Amino acid sequence: MKATFIFLILFCFATTGRPQHQPIISTKDYVLASAMLRFRTTCYDSSPVVFVNVHENESTSVRAWLQVMNAPRQHCLVECQHEKLRLISFIYKKKKYRIDPNRIFTTAGSSATLKKYNDTYDTTVISKVNQLSAFVISSFIKNKKLVVALHNNTEGRYSIKSYLPNGEEAINAAEVHLNGQKDSDDFFYTTERIYFDFLKNKGCNVALQSIAKATDDGSLSVYCAQNKIPYINIEAQDGHLAEQSEMIKTVDELIRFFKIR
Repeated sequence: MKATFIFLILFCFATTGRPQHQPIISTKDYVLASAMLRFRTTCYDSSPVVFVNVHENESTSVRAWLQVMNAPRQHCLVECQHEKLRLISFIYKKKKYRIDPNRIFTTAGSSATLKKYNDTYDTTVISKVNQLSAFVISSFIKNKKLVVALHNNTEGRYSIKSYLPNGEEAINAAEVHLNGQKDSDDFFYTTERIYFDFLKNKGCNVALQSIAKATDDGSLSVYCAQNKIPYINIEAQDGHLAEQSEMIKTVDELIRFFKIR
């Protein structure tokens, strides 16, 4: 009996390759001029859906994902790790540069983020930023059926209300649903009408990106829209761990409802 029990344990472990619910964690390093970037992937199983965290200081979103995915769900998370800051800093041709890693996914975006965060810049540095973008896309985004971004914001600075008429992001939204019972800082942003309708029917704060009018700011949402890759952003106020965990569960429900596999 004892030998049979031990055999069954060994068989189960050999079949799964790891204890149940334990993720496979791997890393890919990328050198951007003087900066070392680490892309950490946490996977519970192979999946056509990827969750992405590009701002390392937005840690509530990562904690929420890890909390929710400590269960039999088949998804992967990619984190860009660099000094635990929002912006990436590097030295190129003896000059220090800063860029927003969520503004590099189009050529227009790369130029704009360099202009915003640096007094001047050598135009040849754009190719370095574009190479980083190409690495991220080819390594983690290409061939995915859904990209889910994880972000955190600061109270009162950016919310679903930003997309309402006269809001600073209004031009980027084709439609907005606001649930007055929920915190406006906790919302979804998607490129897909069917996902917008699903989240709206769930009573979520959600904005639908305008295909025709959205500003090309180099963000992952713009890249995905241009390349017909479905995209959802789960945006929550920093510290709203419980709220963002529930939002991630809602997206997991969406994935299962639409049978994205």
